[in-house]
Amino acid sequence: MALALTAAVAWGAADYVGGVTGRRASPVSVAFASQAVGLAVLVVLAPLAPAPLRLADLGWGAGAGLGAAVGVALLFHGLAVGQMSVVAPVTAVGGASIPVLFGLVAGDRPATTALAGVVLALSAVALLCLFPGDGEGRAADGAADGMADGGRTPGRRAGLLTGLASGAGFGAYFVLLGHAGHDAGLWPLLGSRGASVLALGSVVLLTGQSPVPAGAGRDVVVIGALDVAANVSYLLATRRGLLSIVALLASLYPAATVLLARVLLRERLSPTQLVGLVGAGGAIVLIALG
Repeated sequence: MALALTAAVAWGAADYVGGVTGRRASPVSVAFASQAVGLAVLVVLAPLAPAPLRLADLGWGAGAGLGAAVGVALLFHGLAVGQMSVVAPVTAVGGASIPVLFGLVAGDRPATTALAGVVLALSAVALLCLFPGDGEGRAADGAADGMADGGRTPGRRAGLLTGLASGAGFGAYFVLLGHAGHDAGLWPLLGSRGASVLALGSVVLLTGQSPVPAGAGRDVVVIGALDVAANVSYLLATRRGLLSIVALLASLYPAATVLLARVLLRERLSPTQLVGLVGAGGAIVLIALG
């Protein structure tokens, strides 16, 4: 459980930095550059982990990487044009639901307490997605939205569909990476990152964007390092626990993104979103007890 939660915190922090950076640079360029940093790190780390190199493990990783490429690019775009405290949780709905349902269908049988935690966690993510209401909450959201899109049309709802599509990509990543062999070391992650870099690099090349965002070098290094830490933690967690539980806990990363946006960007949280954060904490306790 600790590894899955570590992945959630690292992914949440990476998404926050990626969203902020994507507001002053191309989100696709930010995604490509940060993934390239992660690839460089994994090229060094993967051979150091004693494990057999199998094409099947690289293949599962590559498939997962394509899903991650879609998820990361769309997420950074959504975070750049929308409100972080909405876009990140919406993305997590797909990212959490797909592997949980797949795991249950494939035969995962969590304990009753843990299963109650699964239901509570999914409910918490859904509550985090609800928009603030009228009055003061809406006024605050308008200010946050103006911050999110540079003063143009409010971006809260603009990122909704993008977030859902991004979540589908992350859901595919969670499921496919979980199929790699438990003795595969870090090779699946190398295959995953290689595929995502090729996919995002192709988009950057075809659209004529800069592969390295101007003035964002330090940010993409931070994003890449956090993403590698999250991916390694998640991969190790899948080898020690049920996919449905591990993927769900990792999908609680919006809590970190939302809290960072609240503290650093002063995005206001609605009462339902606050309830969602509390529910996420309760879900972690239930799953731990299970």
